[in-house]
Amino acid sequence: MDFSEATLATLIDIVRQAASDEIVPLFRNLPREAIDTKAHATDFVTKADRRAEEVITARVREAFPIATVIGEEAVADDPGLLAKIADAERAVIIDPIDGTWNFVDGLPIFGVMLAVAEGGQTKLGIVYDPLGDDWVCAIEGFGAWYGNAKGARQRLTVAPVEDFRHAVGFFSIFLFEDKAKARMAQKLAAFHRVLTLRCSAYEYRMLALGSASFLLTPHIRPWDHAAGELIFREAGGHAALVDGRPYTPAREDGMLLLAPDEATWLALREHFEVG
Repeated sequence: MDFSEATLATLIDIVRQAASDEIVPLFRNLPREAIDTKAHATDFVTKADRRAEEVITARVREAFPIATVIGEEAVADDPGLLAKIADAERAVIIDPIDGTWNFVDGLPIFGVMLAVAEGGQTKLGIVYDPLGDDWVCAIEGFGAWYGNAKGARQRLTVAPVEDFRHAVGFFSIFLFEDKAKARMAQKLAAFHRVLTLRCSAYEYRMLALGSASFLLTPHIRPWDHAAGELIFREAGGHAALVDGRPYTPAREDGMLLLAPDEATWLALREHFEVG
């Protein structure tokens, strides 16, 4: 796959069409029989998730026959697919609806995420908002960009921070192990505003647009982070696992921390006592 503007445009078109046909018509119009659960009672998967992933998978394979497609719902059925990311010549990683809990409950905070990895390294990322019909995206080495259906195009830069305690950040305490929750909750008191949107797509969108400055998460599933982490770095941010290893979509262990620069990243790591 050639990582060109034409490739990016093709993938954006695939995502937009799938969202228009399979996701938007079911938002606030989803029958109960179209909702299932996976790992627990609020881990939803819907007809819209499955149909959007099927459509995106088929169109990606048609446009890029050598691509190995790794979709969240396909991995739920066959966890062994995850191992293919590390060695695939080209892996296309799909989250058909990120923020399914929000989607099911009628909250307009969800998105579609798509990343392309080569040899286990993210090379292209798209985070798409189906309701706004706009997106943030990046190709490795060419910066991060905002675009929309009207043709807007804007280069993105992360928001600088003078004092990390005044930064807006994303932190999902329910993702941490029970024994760590109380200790981590005490750390949040130092900040002006820390929240979770229950949607990585919107959190990465806000990080890329400069509306928020940091993210800390102990879950690094590739469909939730591969696209957004690349976009954030291409917007000038610093991202790594807290033990110093670089994030890659092939990694299954570690805690991911994003900040506008390395100094802020180090200060946040020290504050949270991780790494």
